Amino acid sequence: QFEQDNSGVLLQLPAEMKDQVVSGTVLFYCDYDASNDRKFSLHVNAGGSQSFEKGMIVPGKYMIKINWNANGTNYYTEKMLTVE
Repeated sequence: QFEQDNSGVLLQLPAEMKDQVVSGTVLFYCDYDASNDRKFSLHVNAGGSQSFEKGMIVPGKYMIKINWNANGTNYYTEKMLTVE
């Protein structure tokens, strides 16, 4: 799940990821302008969330691709998001 506010974008992994050791990547893929693509290492807090400050991502429409591993299990999800 993603939320936006004046400070940026917040990624919230599913509740079962809370208090888990999680590693992975987050790709903000912009299909109309590759120069806007951004890839980040996944560094979630104990609550399973990570924030991306305003200015780290150029406003636009993105396909967000998240790959992560928790307790030896691999996960992948995609979600469309318009960053304002």
